[in-house]
Amino acid sequence: MSPARGAPLLSVERLSVVIDLPHERVRAVRDVSLDVCQGETVALVGETGSGKTMTALSLMRLIQPPARITGGSIRFVGKDLLALSERELRRIRGREISMIFQNPQASLNPMFRIETQMIETIRVHGHESKAEARERAGWLLSRLRLHDLKPAQVAHRG
Repeated sequence: MSPARGAPLLSVERLSVVIDLPHERVRAVRDVSLDVCQGETVALVGETGSGKTMTALSLMRLIQPPARITGGSIRFVGKDLLALSERELRRIRGREISMIFQNPQASLNPMFRIETQMIETIRVHGHESKAEARERAGWLLSRLRLHDLKPAQVAHRG
């Protein structure tokens, strides 16, 4: 689904997030508002601890207790992300909206092949069969020119 001409893909209005700690409440995000239109790139810039990551995680509804969204709205292509069920969010995440984390290398487990991890992700988000997911992962890896990778050779020096 695409937005109406000129309407933002993502609209955040007065987003606020708190973290309830045992002896204090931390206001991690305070009244953040932003719009992202089609074809636009937006960067969140600020000092460490200023709320960039918490804002981004909130947009994807990935924050966990003791953090919680206390105010504002998040609309993606007209859908109120704060009102969607977890199941509805899973259909959107990865297909329509996604996030590249600060340290993307940490998102892949070096104990498993990239193809295996991609197949799992494709199946979770796309409900394809394992064979269809394998075919899609192969196609994506070839687009990245990663289709002929061989396991790394580790040189042992004595």
